[in-house]
Amino acid sequence: PAVVTYVEKYIPELIPRLMPVHSPMMCTAIYMKKYMQVTDEIAFISPCIAKKLEITDPNCGGYVSYNVTFEKMMKYIGNDYEGCEPYTDELEYGLGSLYPMPGGLRENVEHFLGKEQVVRQVEGEHEAYEYLRSYAKRIQQNKELPFMVDILNCAKGCLYGTATDSKRGTDDVMLTIAKLRNSKTNAKQEKA
Repeated sequence: PAVVTYVEKYIPELIPRLMPVHSPMMCTAIYMKKYMQVTDEIAFISPCIAKKLEITDPNCGGYVSYNVTFEKMMKYIGNDYEGCEPYTDELEYGLGSLYPMPGGLRENVEHFLGKEQVVRQVEGEHEAYEYLRSYAKRIQQNKELPFMVDILNCAKGCLYGTATDSKRGTDDVMLTIAKLRNSKTNAKQEKA
């Protein structure tokens, strides 16, 4: 939401270049309300304080009521989260589980469309907004553009968003994600 809001306010000529699809959060909420007939309020547990911009955006229809950040949730739970009941997903989400990690969108696009599709990855506030300005110039100059650009406001992607626990070690998270990626990839290969 931070990057989209920036484009809307400061580089509106790029609005037609934004993917005309809601975020995974909004797509899930719409599905829950429309097809599963969920009438309860929905809380989104997220690493991102900017999700509040999306939740309160009039174009998003009020599908999600609350943005509960990881940081707030962990303060509420305290240091006793090891005592929480373990939970695993009942459904298989495949490579979609990797979407929030740096390069997750690129991996999904390459998996389904092939590596010949150039997906430009840009991470971090400074790099993101500088890149958007240069991208707008490339359009004006009729230069070739990547097939898709994945721009993340946070330097290490959504997993290290502005509302995450800064004490978490980067290596710990990335190793856990690598294990998840490998298990998803191996499971897919075994089915083939």
